[in-house]
Amino acid sequence: MVQEAEEFSDADKKVKEKVDARNKFESYAYGIKAQLDDKLGKKLDKKDKDKAAAAVKEALEWLESNADADADETDDARKRMEDVVAPIVAAAYKGGAPDDEGDLGEHDEL
Repeated sequence: MVQEAEEFSDADKKVKEKVDARNKFESYAYGIKAQLDDKLGKKLDKKDKDKAAAAVKEALEWLESNADADADETDDARKRMEDVVAPIVAAAYKGGAPDDEGDLGEHDEL
C-alpha cells in the first residue's frame, strides 16, 4: 500500500509539473499577445511587432497541438519564444519613456 502511494505520488508530481509548465507558457504567450495589442505594440516598429506576433502565434499553435507534452518539452518551447520576444520587449521598454502605468521612473528601482 505504501509502495502504491509512492508510485501515485511520483505520477502526481509529474502531472503537476506538466500542468504548471503549460500554465506558465500559456500565461506568458497570452500576456505578450495582449501587450502587443496595447502599450507595447505602440512602442515597437512594424518589423519587431510582426516578429513578436509571429512568435506568439507559433507558441499558441504549439500549445494547441502538443497538449500531452511533458514539462521539459513545454519549458523548451517557452524558452524558444522568450529568445525571440524578450530582446524585443527589453529594447522597447529601455527606449520608451516612463509613464504612470508601471514603467520605472527615474527614482524607482528594481
